[in-house]
Amino acid sequence: MSRPSQNKNKEIENFQELVTWFKDGCTDKKDLLIGTENEKIIFYKDNLQPPPYEGKDGRFGIKDVLEKIRDKFGWEEAPLEDGNLVGLMKNGANISLEPGGQLELSGAPLKNLHQTSEELNSHLSEVNEVLEELGMGAIALGYNPINKEAEIPVMPKSRYEEITKLVESDLYNEKMDKFVSSCTVQVNLGYTSEADMIKKLRVGIALQPIISALFANSPFLEGEVTDFESIRSEKIRDGIGGRYGFMLPVAFEDDFSFEKYTKYALHDLELFGYYDGEKFIGDSCENFAKFIQEKEIRTGQKATIQDWENHLNTIWPEVRLRKFLEMRGADVGSAEMIKALPAVWVGLLYDEESLNTAYQMIEDWSEEDREALRKLGPKDGLNTEILGVTVNDLAKNLLALSNKGLKNRAVKNELGEDESVYLKPLHEIVESKQTYSTRLKAKMKKGWNGNFREMFNDCSYKANPSIVDPSNSFNDKSARAAAPKTRTASKTSLIKVKK
Repeated sequence: MSRPSQNKNKEIENFQELVTWFKDGCTDKKDLLIGTENEKIIFYKDNLQPPPYEGKDGRFGIKDVLEKIRDKFGWEEAPLEDGNLVGLMKNGANISLEPGGQLELSGAPLKNLHQTSEELNSHLSEVNEVLEELGMGAIALGYNPINKEAEIPVMPKSRYEEITKLVESDLYNEKMDKFVSSCTVQVNLGYTSEADMIKKLRVGIALQPIISALFANSPFLEGEVTDFESIRSEKIRDGIGGRYGFMLPVAFEDDFSFEKYTKYALHDLELFGYYDGEKFIGDSCENFAKFIQEKEIRTGQKATIQDWENHLNTIWPEVRLRKFLEMRGADVGSAEMIKALPAVWVGLLYDEESLNTAYQMIEDWSEEDREALRKLGPKDGLNTEILGVTVNDLAKNLLALSNKGLKNRAVKNELGEDESVYLKPLHEIVESKQTYSTRLKAKMKKGWNGNFREMFNDCSYKANPSIVDPSNSFNDKSARAAAPKTRTASKTSLIKVKK
């Protein structure tokens, strides 16, 4: 979830000002950056349970984790909320808390994937060191595998408290399990113009179910093995009255633009609330346009750009449009998978040739096709069939384009490797047709023998699970050999998927 805007005082003057807010995100191609985000489920090593914010009964809590990271590694405190430490800042990066105590790194905007890799390595080193000292660990899974919603302590942040009240009210009548249990890896990427934004947003939305299938890493729910590849993706699908985990149909309308999206956000979606200083005030309103009219009556102050930004941050499609594009559809996974997520999107969207080819691949897909992918993908994963091919076929297309885009960027590290090196686990997955979820299910049945403690040990970030490291237990070549043969999409000629 997003932090409150730092632009607190600018009053909204007119509609065009809101449109301009998006236009101001346009960036010269040479200045496009990469911002990564990843969340991690924290657990006590002795009983596998999630820690509360404040430690008790001789145990440390999530607050202690933040304090130790602050003190040992020179992070600064983010603004306190009601006296509570809820975030840290350093060198353009932020560490924050998700509703169920998931620890999130929002990385600094960086120029290339080698830098994002170094940033992640440093972060995981710090987190693992601190958690080990406190008797805790962090697990590389996309959804809490054993706990029910009521067993997961909610962090003391007003935004979470107020949104919980609204989501669980008669207006939506939904559980908050998707918020306290889920973990994602995301990447934020820029656009150069309105036309570039439209193309990237449409490609991102259409291909997001394929990314979700590639990164599927949440087959467990409340201590049971499910039939799903990504229970996280299924749980969030069309949640909260359709404003969470959805495919943003408005982006594919012929006249889509910054102005069209502004009208959509202004008139079509309810307001959840607004910030008063650092405190979030839950205040449901018919839409943001009405809130602009009413805020001065309610609070004595006019609606501000901060209110607009925070309203936009409570719209949760699979790709979110802000002053950048936020790719939101993937389960978090191991370190190699966290690095792979920005790599696949940078290769697709930051190379003009790959972007144009990807757009040609998806431009004839109908809304029904996109919705079918979104609906079927969480369960069937790479085996999902769409218009005569499988998602695994499409994933090979996607990886071929991304690989080419990264080769074209030709950004090399000190070993002479270009950024395509971070796609290795994804190539392994599509060639074997064995996602992390597939492997987790197999290991739970044979290897861990139903023992979740062994799974927590092997899937912790300290253990560093990998499917490309020959010495790692997840690199199971026997599973690859046993996988069913599938049609391979050429790396030079793409499967055309259209009616």
